[in-house]
Amino acid sequence: MQERNHEIDGIRGWAALFVLMFHFFHELFQVLVPELSSKAFGFIFNGRMMVLIFFVLSGDALSLSFFSRPGDLSGTARMGINRYFRLSFPIVVSCLLAYFLMIVGLTPNIEAGHRVGLSGWLPTFLNFEPRIQDVLNYSIYGVYFGSSAPTYNPNLWTMSIEMLGSVLVIAVILVLDRIKYQKTFLAVLFVYLFVFSNFLSLFVAGVLLGRLRSEGVFDRLSRFSVIWLAVFLFLVGFLMPFVRYKMHDVFQTMTFELIQRESFDFMLAILIVFLSYSCTFLKRFFSNGFSRFLGRISFPMYVLQFSVLVSFSSILIIEFGKLGILLQYWWVIASSSVVVTIALSIGFSYAEIRFLKLMNSFWSRRVMKT
Repeated sequence: MQERNHEIDGIRGWAALFVLMFHFFHELFQVLVPELSSKAFGFIFNGRMMVLIFFVLSGDALSLSFFSRPGDLSGTARMGINRYFRLSFPIVVSCLLAYFLMIVGLTPNIEAGHRVGLSGWLPTFLNFEPRIQDVLNYSIYGVYFGSSAPTYNPNLWTMSIEMLGSVLVIAVILVLDRIKYQKTFLAVLFVYLFVFSNFLSLFVAGVLLGRLRSEGVFDRLSRFSVIWLAVFLFLVGFLMPFVRYKMHDVFQTMTFELIQRESFDFMLAILIVFLSYSCTFLKRFFSNGFSRFLGRISFPMYVLQFSVLVSFSSILIIEFGKLGILLQYWWVIASSSVVVTIALSIGFSYAEIRFLKLMNSFWSRRVMKT
């Protein structure tokens, strides 16, 4: 059995942290503090790019067991089935938490949004009457497949793509087992989806990266780690901020319709993951203890931050506004919101592990009795 690729968890963890900072710093205070929208923060506050990286990593992670044990499809099938439940448990908890905060009156996000000058985003959340049946409808079914139920966690817009991407990856792996030229097939499928700027192309790219790893490509490329590190730093330090703030004007003047900003962002996300796998220094960094720790709490961070935003952060905004210190100490609100979210994620991650162990023990006893 192939050793777990810890760099996948580490990259996912750092991406989740950057999404967290993007929401609590840039999205929340971009009007009050215009400097947050400067090019200097182009990488740290590029939450959309981090989501694209999530999709690439998902394709890689889902295909990992298949490429480590060619011909054995049971591991991939089991991972695909478990994925729904592993995603759904944190989602249900986060939506129930938002519901509880609503019914006890601890979601003053509308007033808070107006205080920081936002006309969209924060003031538009949870603008409906809470109902437990809507929570269950949204968190169990609607978040993946779409429904008319109100949205109890807007950050979960990615879950429908994650679920569809997971199904695609499993289908692709089932087909790959019968195809001789696997890389050619994956490349053609990727290009087909990429031309239409389809998010699913990122999952296919992740599978292709997994195929390259199984052939030892990244181990061979690691001999040029200094070059890959230099390219990586160029991308995140210069090109990504440039794309975010300047490149859309260039694309608007182009007549070649296949070249879109979406497609450029897709390629950038794939290239960042590729370089992270190819550079020994980056692989070690993303495999260290702290990066793996972030990876373990990455999904709880992603799903729980909304509840912190509409309650803790919003309450602080209102109170700081009443005291007349909001403009001076906005960073205290943003920083403390990040810390609170991480603390909740650690507690949730521990509780989730205990719950899963309890459920596994319960089902094991049931099987033994039968």
